[in-house]
Amino acid sequence: MGKYRLSRDGFSWSRLFLVILIVICCAAIVWTGNLLFTNQISITAGIIVILAAIGVLIWNISLQQRYKARACTVFAVFIVTILIAATVCAFSGVEPLSTMKQELTTSIERFTGQTQEQFLSDQKYPAHISGRVVIADKVIAKNKDTQNRIELISSEDKVWWVIDISVKNIGCEEEITASYDRWAVEADAQIYYAKSYMDMIPASYPMNVIIGQTGQTTFRFLVPDGLRVGEAKLIYQGSGAAFYGTLSGGEKVPLYDWDSRTVVKEPIEDYIVSNKRMQLRTIANWQGSESTPIRFKASKSPWVVNWKYEKVSKIGYKFDILVIDEAEYEILAKNAATNWASFSELWGSAWSPDKYGSIVVPKAGNFVVLINASGVKWWVKVGVE
Repeated sequence: MGKYRLSRDGFSWSRLFLVILIVICCAAIVWTGNLLFTNQISITAGIIVILAAIGVLIWNISLQQRYKARACTVFAVFIVTILIAATVCAFSGVEPLSTMKQELTTSIERFTGQTQEQFLSDQKYPAHISGRVVIADKVIAKNKDTQNRIELISSEDKVWWVIDISVKNIGCEEEITASYDRWAVEADAQIYYAKSYMDMIPASYPMNVIIGQTGQTTFRFLVPDGLRVGEAKLIYQGSGAAFYGTLSGGEKVPLYDWDSRTVVKEPIEDYIVSNKRMQLRTIANWQGSESTPIRFKASKSPWVVNWKYEKVSKIGYKFDILVIDEAEYEILAKNAATNWASFSELWGSAWSPDKYGSIVVPKAGNFVVLINASGVKWWVKVGVE
């Protein structure tokens, strides 16, 4: 049994890696706890990272106390732990890991698209077409007659696919154009055509590609929410037979600016502020149907909370909203005063707002937005100047 005991004399790579791994695990637990506390990571993802770190920490301590481990084994566990934590955080939107994940995904998709394009070439299509998809909740554009900015109409179960299309005309005798009635997306035996907007806003950007030339254009399609990019194909219908192209991408964004062809991470939207309408920059938004506390860190002041809700129950409904300092919330929570009435007493009395409204908060800091709801679907957003 002596050969399995941890050596306690001299330098050991195994022991060094174990010590480093202990530090990494402890740091991961503290860091993930902070992300959970500030709502920067989902509860599920945070629990996965914390449990993985605790498991590795227990394994580490047991090796330190009882057995000798090979350096390569400890190093392998060290690398795997870091990869698992980084992957979970990247898919949970934690920066800069999320951006790195997006760049890696883009590179892989670009390589896959080139491979698919070569396959299409082997199929003797008269043109190579490919498109990169951005999935937008909203699209805004300028009315060419009034010059006013308007939001393009969609519905609750539909989203906008904004597709940047690249075309290489190999042997199509007629020029390939950006006429919206020639382009479509096909998925699950359904065809979704490029959308015009009552001639007020162009459906696409101009493009005319003759044999031997290349071109680019951008289209927008209104498709079912949940449609997967990998299950869809791009179609161009010329005067002869239709031919197909590949789609990649699928980044989800809150808003797409059609005029500048750019993604807007913090959209400018209408807000109600003291019974007046203002244009503010949206820095956070949530939606749901149940009661929940939302932790929010305001780095700039003043800031405005806007809400709206709609009834989904025929039996009964309620919706109340409060904004409270996080410190006061913690005091009430520690005193077991977690029922809605206790929190409302802080403001004087319980109350029910209109179907839409606002709260202006004049200072920065850590806050909790308390939602008390049932029988409704609600939306809440935070705006600043």
